[in-house]
Amino acid sequence: MLQVKFTARIIFYVLFFVVLSFLSACDEQGTPTDTIVPIVDYTYQCEYLRWSPDGNKIAFWAPDEFFNLHVFIWDKESMDITQLKLYEPSNINNTLGIVYHQYGLCWTPDGNYLLCSVMVESDMPIYEFWQVSVKDGSTEKIEMPQGHQPKYPEVSPNGEWLTYSIKKNETWNIWKIAIKSGMPITIIGDPIQLTFDGGWSSRWSPDGTLLAYNNDPIDYEHIYTISASGGPPIQITFGGGKDQLWLTFSPDAAWLAYSYNPNGGPYELWKIPSVGGTPQQITDYGDIFPMIAGDLHSDWSPDGDWIAFTSQGYSSDYSIFLVEMQ
Repeated sequence: MLQVKFTARIIFYVLFFVVLSFLSACDEQGTPTDTIVPIVDYTYQCEYLRWSPDGNKIAFWAPDEFFNLHVFIWDKESMDITQLKLYEPSNINNTLGIVYHQYGLCWTPDGNYLLCSVMVESDMPIYEFWQVSVKDGSTEKIEMPQGHQPKYPEVSPNGEWLTYSIKKNETWNIWKIAIKSGMPITIIGDPIQLTFDGGWSSRWSPDGTLLAYNNDPIDYEHIYTISASGGPPIQITFGGGKDQLWLTFSPDAAWLAYSYNPNGGPYELWKIPSVGGTPQQITDYGDIFPMIAGDLHSDWSPDGDWIAFTSQGYSSDYSIFLVEMQ
């Protein structure tokens, strides 16, 4: 394990913005204004961050100093970052190997494991799911049904289902399959297709009854929901100007937060009722940073108080920040 310590500068910023969050006002819709707290000022690009089920950790993908991709975990109490070393040349038979690209990350409901979606070949892409022990960093490949090269793993809140996206006939769609918990997770059923007109990057609602996901049937990527048991999809977002991406449910399932900019500028955080309605803006760059990617890869904390996200807007690199929700 490699421990990466926060610098005194970052600790100062954290304390400063925590105090500022108590003093800042909210607008008339209750949207946070000056309540952005930096927690990971990392040298390299951070992606696919996810809160642990107990809300005490955040896992994320990032490259090491040699640009090998790894999973890192930020600890809320100690503010340390632990690297789960997935690629170790001296122990290649017990590790995932070289990761050429990552496509998702999620926790198991017990908080003991992380599921990773990776591309392990660069010339002819091969997509696989691997399970990583949070305790010791050991890895196991999850054996998927034949012909299923999956992206975007998501385990249901009760731990009984795994959803993922696969590409068939040039179209990505969402599937689910029954699983048995353990190391590794065991597939115990046949795959069930949930979407038929496109869909990827799904997220379970906290009560396990809904899935929200992305699709781009015409122009931009929009957010849809579907019953976890299947059925017709419901379109939630309709805005233009830019894709609507990286969705996350609030703990009470009343809201979906996501990345968007109706004017085509850098991505900002927005939220919308999970049944559809009027979007509300959470973060706002205005015209200050017109050339950056903006706020991405958001995840709502289990207690509902914070949304964690990666951003280029407050740092020269993709660092991780929290925005307070009230």
